[in-house]
Amino acid sequence: MLQNVGDTAPFIRVPKWDFEWQGFYTLKNPVKLPKDSKVHGKGVFDNKANNIHNPNSPPQTIGAGLNTSDEMFLIYSITVVSRR
Repeated sequence: MLQNVGDTAPFIRVPKWDFEWQGFYTLKNPVKLPKDSKVHGKGVFDNKANNIHNPNSPPQTIGAGLNTSDEMFLIYSITVVSRR
């Protein structure tokens, strides 16, 4: 359990994203968070010309969308409220 205000903990890191696999990553164990905690997500994308999975040559700025070539960084969470 995170204890202090301002305490941080990385939940997941994907150092070698596989563009061909667009599934979900899940935690092995639930994480207990204090009341009023905030969860932030950060996505970093490799849009360089030498990235073999970059569909755009030359590289382009990409916005949100539903195509696999669009930006689709999303965070889904399942929250259970403890009664204790």
